[in-house]
Amino acid sequence: GISALNFLIHVDGMDFQEAVELLLQETPSLSYLPVQPEERPRKPFVLPEPFQNCSRVQRYLNSRGISSDVIRYCRRLGILYESSPYHNAVFVGMDESPKPRYAFLRGIYDKDGKSFRIEQGGSEKNYAFCVPPSGKSNRVAVYEACIDALAHMTLEEGRTDKYRLALGGISAPREEQSAGKEKKGI
Repeated sequence: GISALNFLIHVDGMDFQEAVELLLQETPSLSYLPVQPEERPRKPFVLPEPFQNCSRVQRYLNSRGISSDVIRYCRRLGILYESSPYHNAVFVGMDESPKPRYAFLRGIYDKDGKSFRIEQGGSEKNYAFCVPPSGKSNRVAVYEACIDALAHMTLEEGRTDKYRLALGGISAPREEQSAGKEKKGI
């Protein structure tokens, strides 16, 4: 049974009205105290270790149609790099200071058509990956994923006239991925 009402109708054989009247006479009470979920302390946010260069990520993004100028722009801002030792593309979200507060990792090596995508443990989603304009702007373009933002920037020939915000189109992390450890992108 799904409910007390269903139990009374299907198991005890009462008709609907009789079962409802019986339930209305009951005074519900808790015979136990509800268990409060254990609050875990938030993991500290730590960016993955950068690799000495970004050549693998550069080749990967170029193969996805992203221009080298767009990649250089993001690297110069410190919002894109290649991680060590797994060579994942790391897309960094900054706060206003600018201080890194978010990172999205994208495996650049697909294995059996399965690509690796995860948010770094301790990331704050309100500081998602955003490519800022080169000057002042009140325009914002919103994308599902980081690579979508870079692809559209490439289509616009690298224009830096607006904010390009990626919402990080992934679902909640699985338990084993939320451990904050960078997974191998192979």
